[in-house]
Amino acid sequence: MSISKSNEEKMQHLIKQMGRCYLCPFAFHRSNIVPYSGSIDAKVTLVGEGPGKEEDDSGEAFIGPAGRDMTGVMTSYGIKRKDLFICNLLKCRPVLPYALKNNQTPGLAEVQNCFPYLWEQIRIVQPRLVVLVGATAAKWVLNVGSVTMGESAGKKDKLEAFGKNAVDWDCDYTIMWHPAAALHNPNNKKVVNKSMRDTFHRAKSYMKG
Repeated sequence: MSISKSNEEKMQHLIKQMGRCYLCPFAFHRSNIVPYSGSIDAKVTLVGEGPGKEEDDSGEAFIGPAGRDMTGVMTSYGIKRKDLFICNLLKCRPVLPYALKNNQTPGLAEVQNCFPYLWEQIRIVQPRLVVLVGATAAKWVLNVGSVTMGESAGKKDKLEAFGKNAVDWDCDYTIMWHPAAALHNPNNKKVVNKSMRDTFHRAKSYMKG
């Protein structure tokens, strides 16, 4: 299936809207918005939490240390970044001057501001599989109170709603450990790597045809 011009136009219009958005404090300290990486014609979409420093510098999603680890695993399964649609809940790096943490966990207000952009992106792409990368992405997309990765990683089901928005095309979801979990705590490395391997092995079947 080729990318329609109308979808390209819709995505570019949406990116322009993102660039004009200053609804939350993170927007005032960004270097770049980080809309996505990859292809709007992708059958598999990855949704993470928010951009880090390298993403903020470049405007490309998942290219920092966690992204490089993830790319290494996907490449081992013959999957190229350009064949996926890779994005985040937040389109700006969640950081404020003098903050105690390099990247803040997005709260209700920030997610509510950005979620309409994310949903419009998903509607344009209409993937067959949405990979929820980490507990924060899973919590907001599945519209649940909390997600425990030890219990939820590897879960696969039909995606009937994206947040509070009905999904009206055939789409599944699966939950994957965020690769940053292994960087923050080396004790997580084994389970995180297995989660990534299982996820991209599964994703291959959605990319055929």
